Amino acid sequence: SMSAPQRSVLDELSLMWETQHRRMRTVPKSVQVVGEVLASLSIARVLRAAPHPDGSLAAEATRTSGGFELSWPSGPYQVDWGHPHLRIGVLLLNAQDFVAHARPQSSENPSSGAGRDDTPPPLRASARLRARHLTKAGGWRLLLLDANVVLEMQEQSRQSNFQEHSHPDPLE
Repeated sequence: SMSAPQRSVLDELSLMWETQHRRMRTVPKSVQVVGEVLASLSIARVLRAAPHPDGSLAAEATRTSGGFELSWPSGPYQVDWGHPHLRIGVLLLNAQDFVAHARPQSSENPSSGAGRDDTPPPLRASARLRARHLTKAGGWRLLLLDANVVLEMQEQSRQSNFQEHSHPDPLE
């Protein structure tokens, strides 16, 4: 029977150091918020139980993020939050990843669904190539999120929580 290759203590320590080193880098707030959301998903327990390509020690290191790895490398690119076994991930896109002023005006292009402003602007070449490479060559299934929208939602949530706690209900 074939068993998994044994790693030395030095290999395990190296993996632990690399994991810790990755986490110590400055991580944008939007990426941190998405990690917290991934960890709180109801399916996170199932995702954490999936095997990890780097073994059980690496899998244990992802428990706080629902089985997702921060900045998982895949070829020349990284997945901002990636589940390496299931190859599902999240890419956070910044303002510079979108083509500026690319939204069609409803009066100029009536066939685009007049009045609809919910379609995202197109991606610039670098972001489009990254997403395309990860999905086509890397086999990833990706969720693309606008980092600014994530931060706005977090701020709205923080403000609504503050308002709930700063104005007690007079009926209580």
